[in-house]
Amino acid sequence: MARPLSLFTRVSILSAFCIIGSYNSSAATVSGSSVTYASMNVNLTTEGSLDWRQFGGTASITGSPFFNEKVGANELTVVNNATNGARGSSGTTSTWTDGTPFPATSSDKEIRFTGGLGLPRVITIDSLADLSPRRVRMYVAARDGGNGTITATMLNSANTPIGGSFSDTLNDDTDAMFELTYTGDSIGDKLRIVWGITSLDVNALSSADVTLASITLAEVPEPSSLAVLGLGALMLQRRRGGSARPSGHRNDTFSNPRRIALTTSRNREGVVMHTGNPLSHSPMAD
Repeated sequence: MARPLSLFTRVSILSAFCIIGSYNSSAATVSGSSVTYASMNVNLTTEGSLDWRQFGGTASITGSPFFNEKVGANELTVVNNATNGARGSSGTTSTWTDGTPFPATSSDKEIRFTGGLGLPRVITIDSLADLSPRRVRMYVAARDGGNGTITATMLNSANTPIGGSFSDTLNDDTDAMFELTYTGDSIGDKLRIVWGITSLDVNALSSADVTLASITLAEVPEPSSLAVLGLGALMLQRRRGGSARPSGHRNDTFSNPRRIALTTSRNREGVVMHTGNPLSHSPMAD
């Protein structure tokens, strides 16, 4: 009769199925959130392990195309950019050590989208998708009565919407970080992100605008798989810990199964002698 699977074995099998299932999802997804801040120093090299862009140039070069980028990366693509120029940011400083045209520096520059020449004025960025989840972070701001909107939509290689979408707004005089987490359905899918100025407050100043300082892209660990693997590791640890026997405990499985009856006697020289014969009763009996 076959022995039933142990709890540890069942957990290990479940872990494997969860990993296979989670990395072969049948639907493209996207979700988002935002965090506001007064000031932020972003390490693009650390945060953008797959790719990054810094917009607005640096203090010594602010001409077109107004950006630095990660060396050797092509996961992010600027599809169109209706910027009105660059300016210094009051909230975000970007730092990097793997960029071009500036290899390593920091910058508080950002690109502007103003409302003086018609609305909306936006930038469109495509971020390549994968079958495992990825994370985009965008550092933006709204100033002097300008209001911005971000939309993020999953597209396939033919630019057809294939999954969910995300949308949010940013009001006047606010710095914020938008975080987008997304997963593709097949190779060639992408997340299309549109950000720009879409409206003005009634009392907006002529300098009203929204801005973009930088964007980063990185992979995201699969939470469900990590949790199940953690449970499996815990069960293994408990299993190993529970198998230890206290010092001095006799292990009947590996001890001699034959019990010996000892007889003590003295020889002619007075030396104590021990002789023994196997007992016929059960080895488990005391």
